[in-house]
Amino acid sequence: MSTSSVEWQDTEELKPRAASLADFCSQNKLPGKQIQQTPGTLAFIEKKAIESLHDFLAHDMSREHGGVLVGEPFFDAAQNRHFVVIRTAIPALESEGSSVHLQFTPETWEFISGLIEEDFPELAIIGWYHSHPGLGVFMSGTDRATQKAFYNHPWNLAVVVDPIAHKTGWFCGADCEVLDQLHVISYTEPVTTVPAVASPTQEISSVEMNTGKGIALKTCNGCCLSDCWRRRSWWEYGFWAGIGFDREQRR
Repeated sequence: MSTSSVEWQDTEELKPRAASLADFCSQNKLPGKQIQQTPGTLAFIEKKAIESLHDFLAHDMSREHGGVLVGEPFFDAAQNRHFVVIRTAIPALESEGSSVHLQFTPETWEFISGLIEEDFPELAIIGWYHSHPGLGVFMSGTDRATQKAFYNHPWNLAVVVDPIAHKTGWFCGADCEVLDQLHVISYTEPVTTVPAVASPTQEISSVEMNTGKGIALKTCNGCCLSDCWRRRSWWEYGFWAGIGFDREQRR
């Protein structure tokens, strides 16, 4: 049985922003009609973020690894539903674990919180992910307890990957409801979201994007955040060389 442990600090409760799912799909060139006909919570993830997640979990299949999903939750009042936008997947570089166990250490959380504070201040942790090498895709009893204790909003996500079997499972909410492929949408376009009061043709200026007056997610020098994270963390910190990381090297 797989087990996962986390350490948590109380913060101000994250609340979903109001946004139109139809406008989101339109601006990101997604099949809005088909997506809106799919009931329940929806998860949108930038393609490079999911690739980064899988690459990290596959680099060492001798034990469990994991990390956190960073992005923003939204609520469409007209459809009475949540949808989540995942911009990047941050790996837990200093975790401890075995083939059936994973624990995020204080150093893990220091790195994750420092990275979010410095580079992604407009985003937040909206879920977590971890691997079950050779064990299959499921939420164990301890995984479910972790989800219920720390990721219990209906839009909170959990991703489980078996990198040996090449299988992935998505779960949401306190009860770990299974999300099928219709509820998890990956894409390559940069994410754009608009206020619920905006019309489909209303534009959000670059000033509004950077000041938060519009509900928008910034990119870093024009690239997607997950690509920026992947390039800077794994290569700049010498992650693949096994020499650890130094946060001061990032500047």
